[in-house]
Amino acid sequence: MIPGRLEKETAEWLRHARESNPGLVEIGQHGYMHRLYDGVYEFGPSRTYAMQLSDINKGKCIMENMLGEISGIFSPPTDFADANTTKALNEAGFRAISISRSAYLPKSIIKVIRMSMDINMMDEATGDWYVSESEILLKRLRLLSSFYKRVGITVHHDKLRDSDFARIARFLSSLKAHKGRFVRMSSIID
Repeated sequence: MIPGRLEKETAEWLRHARESNPGLVEIGQHGYMHRLYDGVYEFGPSRTYAMQLSDINKGKCIMENMLGEISGIFSPPTDFADANTTKALNEAGFRAISISRSAYLPKSIIKVIRMSMDINMMDEATGDWYVSESEILLKRLRLLSSFYKRVGITVHHDKLRDSDFARIARFLSSLKAHKGRFVRMSSIID
């Protein structure tokens, strides 16, 4: 969840999705504003520890106020993070960082979880973002599951239209019928 872009209606939808799908929906923090600062990444070597800690704490406060329980897992935008990021996350009470790649995490002081499946797609002709239908998402999930022990699902909520939220709801229903094993990300970091 991108806390600085979280709207009341989206927060309500997410709380409902979490309550309606116990064990299937868990909400983690995805940066703060998901933007570049003077052409550089929101997290990582270009920003100081104090800057990163400030953004992490502001985002965490927004999420707790709007969503209640959050997972304690942080996913940096653009997969960029460094030792200052993990130090700030530890200070803010996060237990893990979810990242699929990064050259700047030499030895993390919090658990590193490497997994992700972004269900937002971009139409290259128009530049519009959308969520695919459940059947296509399940095919992608099966393919990724053949390569990786665990697959996490990421949604960029600020790019979604109302019809995309309906597709996500159908996807969650499909996952319930799926024969896979589902666990909350927070359960694998304990």
